Formats: sequence, C-alpha cells, structure tokens
Amino acid sequence: MADSMTEPSSPPPTWRRRLAHPRILAAVLAGVTAGLAVAAGGWWRYLRPQREIAQIRYDTLQDLMSLYALQVAHHKSAGTYANSLDALLAGAKDAAVLKARLAKHVDLNTVTVVGNAEKFKLEVNALDGERSLIKVKGPVVPRRPSKPRAPLPEPSSASQDAGAPVGR
Repeated sequence: MADSMTEPSSPPPTWRRRLAHPRILAAVLAGVTAGLAVAAGGWWRYLRPQREIAQIRYDTLQDLMSLYALQVAHHKSAGTYANSLDALLAGAKDAAVLKARLAKHVDLNTVTVVGNAEKFKLEVNALDGERSLIKVKGPVVPRRPSKPRAPLPEPSSASQDAGAPVGR
C-alpha cells in the first residue's frame, strides 16, 4: 500500500486531449451533420420552390409582353385598343400557339383585356401557388420634359473667398 502512495499520479488531460476524445468528436460530427440536414431541408422546402415560382412569373410576364405588342399593333390598325382577348388574338398570326402558351402558366378564366382609344390594361393571374396578379397598363411612351431647365448661376468671386461672409 505504501508503494501506491509513492507512485506519481498521471497529470490531468489537457483541454486539447479532452477535445480530441472520441465521444466529443462524435458529438461534434453529429451536430454538424444535423445542421447540414436542417439546412438542406430548408433549401428543399423554402428556397427551391421560390425559383420555380419566379420562373412561372417570368414566363407569364413574357406572354403578357406579347399581348402588349399585339395591343400596340391593334391600335395601329384599328385606331383603338382591343377590349377582349379574342379581339386581341384575332390579329395575331400565331393566336393558337400564344393561347396554348398562355394556358401553361396563366388562368385563362381571369385574363382581363380592357382598352379604349387612348389606353389599355392587361391583367392575368399566374398559375403559381399564390395566384399572383400581374398587371400591365399602356401605352408606355417616353415623356417629354415640360420645360428646359435653366442653367445654374455661376458663383461670384466673393463667395469663393475662404471665410468671406455670405451675401444677403
């Protein structure tokens, strides 16, 4: 018993040795794996559908711009903007193709075409999860400035002096 008292005890493990312990490493690896699984699940559930929704809205807007071009062409030929989708598509060369393309990502029951001699409005509901309403009003023409702007007055020599009082 005296021998066991005289033996020097081993020094306590350092923090590096404790950190490199297999149980600690396994827990850290499990935490990293769980974090990656949560991040991948979040991307799969929330971020991936956003790209698909954006693509549907983009395609819808492209078809709406085709309808916009048809409205402008209808106005050039008839003098007024079309007041219905059928009247608008009547002047199109590829009306069946455009209507089929619209049906892929637009609810055709909600397509609204309103027009008169001066302006028009196109409204559609995209076939995304939120049934997004997309509107286009026209015609869009560049605006002329109302008046040319007067040039700024040139500074006087007194105002350029450092420390000179500002004239009243």
